[in-house]
Amino acid sequence: MVPHPPSNRLRGSNSSTIKQHNRAIVLRALLERGALSRQMIARLTGLTPSTITNVVAQLAAAGLVEEVGKDESVYHAAGGRQPILVDVRAEGALALAVQVEYASVHVGVVNAKGVVEDVRMDAIPTGSGPEEVIQLIIGMVDDVLRMAARERVVGLGIATIGLVNPSTGTIEYVALHDWHNVPLAATLASRFGLPVAIENSARAMALAEHWYGIGRPLHDLIFIDVSVGIGSGIIIDGRVHRGVTGLAGEIGHTLAVEHGLRCVCGNCGCLETVASTVAIVDRFRADTRGALDGNCPQASRRVVDAAEIKRIATHVLVAAAGGDRHAADIVRGVARPLASAIANLVDVVDPQCVIIGGDVLTARDLVLQTIKQTVIAQSLVPTTPPVEIVSATLGPRIGVIGAATLAFEHYLNASDIVLEINEGEGTLRRAKGAMRAEASAHPGARTPRYGIRRGNARSYSWKGATAWRLHR
Repeated sequence: MVPHPPSNRLRGSNSSTIKQHNRAIVLRALLERGALSRQMIARLTGLTPSTITNVVAQLAAAGLVEEVGKDESVYHAAGGRQPILVDVRAEGALALAVQVEYASVHVGVVNAKGVVEDVRMDAIPTGSGPEEVIQLIIGMVDDVLRMAARERVVGLGIATIGLVNPSTGTIEYVALHDWHNVPLAATLASRFGLPVAIENSARAMALAEHWYGIGRPLHDLIFIDVSVGIGSGIIIDGRVHRGVTGLAGEIGHTLAVEHGLRCVCGNCGCLETVASTVAIVDRFRADTRGALDGNCPQASRRVVDAAEIKRIATHVLVAAAGGDRHAADIVRGVARPLASAIANLVDVVDPQCVIIGGDVLTARDLVLQTIKQTVIAQSLVPTTPPVEIVSATLGPRIGVIGAATLAFEHYLNASDIVLEINEGEGTLRRAKGAMRAEASAHPGARTPRYGIRRGNARSYSWKGATAWRLHR
């Protein structure tokens, strides 16, 4: 990977006013680097040893980290003790994950180390409106929750197609399905009494690769998702870059061909019309040479069913990967305009790495080779090392992992649910604006004061914080 100056993204503070931030910083360091000693965490984050001792104790009490043995790389000739390694406890926190694609919905449970423990998939019936899709999601989440350790679930994340407003929790627009202002996050938060985070799929996937995949050691990267649509997620200094209006990274609807084909968004010549899997299907049908080697399903010139697009495009991509020259020509023809758009984005953002994901990875080697050749040819400064261009590493469940990562990020950064008291009748978690806490305070704590009610949860104040208690 291209070297980069040191980043401040893992730097903490010793101020007592941002303990929550420090806990998040320590967890991020452990996720990124793996098991570390307390001394190494202090060196990496800039926090004092005493602060690290306190933070690790808090996280351990919450069940989020654990000691995993001694640091064998450190040798003490004088008989001193070897440092104890600390690591994220996989089962310490679970996230519910919802991924909404053009033709299907995936719902799963992911642990704190990014491992998918359970996942379900169901097709979205053709012509379904947002209300039907929401009911489908609710039923799937109900099924998954019945099998999950509910007391360890810290939130629900949604990675979805379309233009998303994370602050309002709405899907503002999905062109292919003509959805407008779908209140998905608010609906699920009310139904399940959990903190909910929602984001565009490409950004969620970028975050997943940054936390758990090939982007872990990096802090400036671009993730490109190429399937029925094209989107990108941009990570700058370890944070998702959304822009002022939340449209940062929407390269699929940038102009690629003047006076080109009309896109589903209503404009003409968008990148999606020439570089997505829809473009693969269009090129296949427009070509007069007929079918590829073997039998291939036929489709109309403008396929509108997402499942059909995926089926036909997959056939072409598999043939291209297998050496079919006709299919390879089609895939290269789609990859070249995609590569030009990526080259432009690289010149603007100057990332350490570009990660390619989506259905086009079915012909991974061919797609990556074409993109690399074009990006190098269009490089602004040919004498500098070319940007690293790699394929996503998290596999077909990257969207589910991305959705869960949103929930974990929200849990670490936007709430304060890491301090627990596990005595008496149950557990009181400080929630500070979050939507849930489990059971009740132990007998020795000050009696919680009843606050407001939201759905099946009620808020209680305890030592200056706010907690939510589920009432069934």
